[in-house]
Amino acid sequence: MYVVTMPKIDSQNTGYQKLPGTTSSFSHNICSSCGCDDICFQSLCWYGCAQCLWAENQVQLGFELESSKPCWNISCLTLIYPMFFNIMGFSPLGIASQCMGGVKAGQARTRFRKEYNLSPDPCCACPCCAKCCFAGDKEKQADCCQWIWCPVCALCQETREIKMLKENGTLPAPFHPPFEQVMTGFDDDDVANVLYVEPIN
Repeated sequence: MYVVTMPKIDSQNTGYQKLPGTTSSFSHNICSSCGCDDICFQSLCWYGCAQCLWAENQVQLGFELESSKPCWNISCLTLIYPMFFNIMGFSPLGIASQCMGGVKAGQARTRFRKEYNLSPDPCCACPCCAKCCFAGDKEKQADCCQWIWCPVCALCQETREIKMLKENGTLPAPFHPPFEQVMTGFDDDDVANVLYVEPIN
């Protein structure tokens, strides 16, 4: 078994290597992120525009190579599947699909915060849910709950933060998958193509 580890990259050039002791808040509060501008209007349009905006954010952050795949994935979870299930009379499945979309977006929000040293917004969520579903990680729970209960506000807040990082020259970041991925069943040729491989005893 091997651990595939991405090499360290200068955070001053890319902005996504975590710097200890420099955690800060989002530049806009989640309750005051909406306004009369294109970001707010696009976030409010939950019939394709908001999903495309979220996907483009993932590309700017370097989480995805291009926006079409993440846009399709999040659109299926938050728009296409719920509409289909509601039409077919299976509304609970539609709600479950939307919650899965919120969890997916919440996971991306957590990664965004950690790589850019942003503190989580407070969330009045169930402590039992944090213990059962998020292994006691209240920050992950807060990120997911904000996307499930107020996706428009969460999307606006993240997009405004990304816009500010672009204006500062921090973004766009180069594509970088999660820093550690455990993979098995590698051939020698596959391992040779990996940037850095560290064996585990």
